[in-house]
Amino acid sequence: MEDWRDRKDIKSCLEYCLANEHLMDIQFRFVEETPLQTARAHRLILAVRSPVFEAMFYGPLADGADHVDITDVDSSAFRAMLRAPPPPAKWAQRKDRVLLTFELSDVTNPKIDITDSALIFRGNGGTEKKDYYVQIDFFKDVNPQESKQAVLPRKVYFEIKKKDVDQPFWPRLTKDSTKHHWLKTDFNLWVDEDDSDVETQDEINLESMMNSMGGLGGADLAGEEEDSDDEDMPDLESTPSSE
Repeated sequence: MEDWRDRKDIKSCLEYCLANEHLMDIQFRFVEETPLQTARAHRLILAVRSPVFEAMFYGPLADGADHVDITDVDSSAFRAMLRAPPPPAKWAQRKDRVLLTFELSDVTNPKIDITDSALIFRGNGGTEKKDYYVQIDFFKDVNPQESKQAVLPRKVYFEIKKKDVDQPFWPRLTKDSTKHHWLKTDFNLWVDEDDSDVETQDEINLESMMNSMGGLGGADLAGEEEDSDDEDMPDLESTPSSE
């Protein structure tokens, strides 16, 4: 009898386990939904993807239970999160803000939430028209009310205001020090903290970039040309704060 692992690399083996619910060892129960909805998953895979799940399943307070009761998340959204990969991303920063880009084209139905400490993105896009999900827990708190975002035909762009602008540059984007394979440095926008000459010129370039980008959701995005990001488009839209 052929073993399911035969002729599969590690990525294919994980995809098989996800698609066939093989070796899943934790159940999530959505106790506020009627009838009761459940979703099964792999503790290890969840812990590798999220420091929250790592603490939940392997931290000092882990209780070893075979289920987790969920009260504040829709079951369908949670299932999408379990299976959706994070979008390819790149980032840079200034003293007062973070510049973040998801390199994901033709995004539809984006759901974006920026809080004081995190960004949550869910949407469908890319050449394969797949669902993507990511939660980025920031290195330090941000100001969602003053942050801006734009969903464009070839990317999703964020300008996220830092809460404390008098602090040094962040050593990394995320709160945890894990190196994420999907997150790269945006060398086109990167400047060193003490490079004041570049910073002055860069402010002009960023303002031009902001003026060339469209807003989230219902904004008219048809003006973006195939080979240029300098065309006239509506301003970036301010990010609504989370309640």
